[in-house]
Amino acid sequence: MTLADCERFIAAAQKDTPALHRAIADENGTYQGTVSLKNIDPAKGEAEFAIAVRRCAMGRGVSAWGMREILHLGFAELGLRRIYWCVDPVNARARRFYAKQGYTPITPEPDAENLLWFEVFA
Repeated sequence: MTLADCERFIAAAQKDTPALHRAIADENGTYQGTVSLKNIDPAKGEAEFAIAVRRCAMGRGVSAWGMREILHLGFAELGLRRIYWCVDPVNARARRFYAKQGYTPITPEPDAENLLWFEVFA
């Protein structure tokens, strides 16, 4: 992403309510990606998880750490009971990542929008 792309994301994220976005940084404070809880619904106790990581950060444990931390924040601090997300079935890298983290799609086939859905409960 360019600096302008990042600035647009930050501006849009500030208007994205209710949502929670956190940057992932390495030990030197260099930006590695973003994890988010979007569409937070306190009444239902659920939110949608999202992650975006720089290509240079992939395969270094950054994504796994970020995912663990935002899920913990959602359950322990926000009191959510369910966090869900979706993946395009052709995104083999994401599917391998979620499988490695111990997650499997809640349905074996894509939905009508051609997405695979995942969920985790508190």
